[in-house]
Amino acid sequence: MSFPTLNLSAAIGDIEAVRKLVNVGANVNNRSKTYLYNGMTPLMIAAHKGHASVIRYLLSKGANARARLNQNNPRTALHFAVETGNVNSVRALIRHSNLNVQDGNGRSALTTAASLNKKNLVRMLVRAGAKSNDATLEYILNNNAMRNLVGGALVRRIAMKKAVVSRMRTAMTSRRTRAMRGQLGSARVQTGSTYVNGIPVHVRNMIAARMRRG
Repeated sequence: MSFPTLNLSAAIGDIEAVRKLVNVGANVNNRSKTYLYNGMTPLMIAAHKGHASVIRYLLSKGANARARLNQNNPRTALHFAVETGNVNSVRALIRHSNLNVQDGNGRSALTTAASLNKKNLVRMLVRAGAKSNDATLEYILNNNAMRNLVGGALVRRIAMKKAVVSRMRTAMTSRRTRAMRGQLGSARVQTGSTYVNGIPVHVRNMIAARMRRG
């Protein structure tokens, strides 16, 4: 069952019409056969037009953000969003997309953002983990402001990763400490145990073994 009007509703940003069509069975990954949007999914069309609310809704209903336009021009919805320059659209798509997919000209979303001098999008993509290819580096290295911006974004990304790792280590240490305390508490009530400095021998051996494993 075909719902070409879903593509039209996505194009004009009519979120209510999009909801109604999806609720009655419209395929959220249906590709347009019209001349203007040939091969594009509703998500690509919404990204191309900068309709962030439609993008978010379609994603919540299973729209494929990794779908490519075609074999010769493998752009994704993220490429279209970056070309449009809509920050909210890009933000909605980032965590659902392959950030490093290149179009038919070898341009990733980051390359496109850099070539269009979209500093806010470059910062957002770099922080999200987008990698620079040769074309991207050429744009960045020839632009002092862009070079400084990317450097700052990379520093922030590294700092965020370190913070996450630190929190994970703290949480793991806390869990291990609680587990050991529980084991010590239960061990103390066992009868017939041999204690050294108030700690059962088998518990001391267990702790020593864990420390050796790191």
